[in-house]
Amino acid sequence: MNVRTHGRATLTQSLTGFLQALLVKRGVAAIVLSTKKGDLIGGLGSGVDLEWLANKGASSFRMQTDLDEGTMYTHQFELNDRVLYLTTLGAPIRDDAAIGGLCRILAA
Repeated sequence: MNVRTHGRATLTQSLTGFLQALLVKRGVAAIVLSTKKGDLIGGLGSGVDLEWLANKGASSFRMQTDLDEGTMYTHQFELNDRVLYLTTLGAPIRDDAAIGGLCRILAA
């Protein structure tokens, strides 16, 4: 039995590619997606500990926080009754296109 996977990206590849596109197009220094508990689902960026940023974003009660590393922006959203956080350094990403894209990738 042959399994066809040619041409199909894995969830990790799709998520990484989408986060990379957001990082470049939106001009952010770092971007992470995390759970309500602060567990890192995926992220990209240099000069910052991504696991720390994921935890910091999930534990922040503010949408915008000034840090030594720059301004952190956090957006909370739900997918299938799970609370997720998109946290960025440098610029906010809260629009429907970005969040909708993440939801489509994660729901696949």
